[in-house]
Amino acid sequence: MDTTMVWTESIEATSAYYLEVEGPYGTAQHKEAMEHTKKVAYRSFGDNDFTIYGLALDDPRTVDEKLLRYRICLLDTKRSFDIDSLCDFGVMEIPSLHVLVIEVDHTRKAIAQMWENFPSILAEQGVSQKGYIAERFRRSKVAAGKSEFLIQLP
Repeated sequence: MDTTMVWTESIEATSAYYLEVEGPYGTAQHKEAMEHTKKVAYRSFGDNDFTIYGLALDDPRTVDEKLLRYRICLLDTKRSFDIDSLCDFGVMEIPSLHVLVIEVDHTRKAIAQMWENFPSILAEQGVSQKGYIAERFRRSKVAAGKSEFLIQLP
């Protein structure tokens, strides 16, 4: 059953802590960085919701796979973080953005189908992509078995 949901929303500017991994997308190194970020989030947020963004910064069609950059960002919600947990993290500003959100089941099959249908989803919404695509991990959505992909709109 296809449970794809699509909507637009605005994201407020905020700061974020991030880890950056270089190399082919989807490797064990990426998973380790994500798991480390999740541990920091669980430790800092307890049972509260948190947001992590996964940003593929380079297009694998035009950049050598060894040079591909993936940034994992934990949003700073003015919560006190364990500073020792953040020693490996950089700090960045995420600007205000207007985005198209595509929510799908958090399964390999549903995500692969979303990428296959991506051009037609954009066409149906009458939008074009600007910038990179982010995957948003909100604790509440992951717990509900959902993945969210954010496409920056012009």
